[in-house]
Amino acid sequence: MLLSSRVLIWPPSSQCTGRKAKSLLMLLMLIPVGLFIYFYVAKATNGLIEQRYGQQGSSGRDLLIEAGWKLFTENPVTGIGTGNFNSVVYENKLYFGESGAHDEFIRVAAEHGILGILAYWGFFIFLFFLNSSKTLYI
Repeated sequence: MLLSSRVLIWPPSSQCTGRKAKSLLMLLMLIPVGLFIYFYVAKATNGLIEQRYGQQGSSGRDLLIEAGWKLFTENPVTGIGTGNFNSVVYENKLYFGESGAHDEFIRVAAEHGILGILAYWGFFIFLFFLNSSKTLYI
């Protein structure tokens, strides 16, 4: 039995040489580290982290996205203003409490409108072209 487990964990030497052997050994060494981190975090949070990720559903994020889209369609050009998403969603009774958008694109659309979307995407497009025009020497 011990020999069969060796075959499952560590392939024969003809298949695993040099770099592959180091990678497999590193993976096998990381498994206990991952288990240690998991059990440490579970204990440190008294199991709350397991409950959080064990929940079913979207945690209301779908409602916040719908609320953000509604705010965007009501104020499409300039939006509702920077930093106002949390309070406006609550004031307009679009969500049961003050909450962030949990989606950066919806937040930008709701708070800044089309002008903000153009500026937001324009910045990333500018960075893309700036970066692609440079020659990388590695």
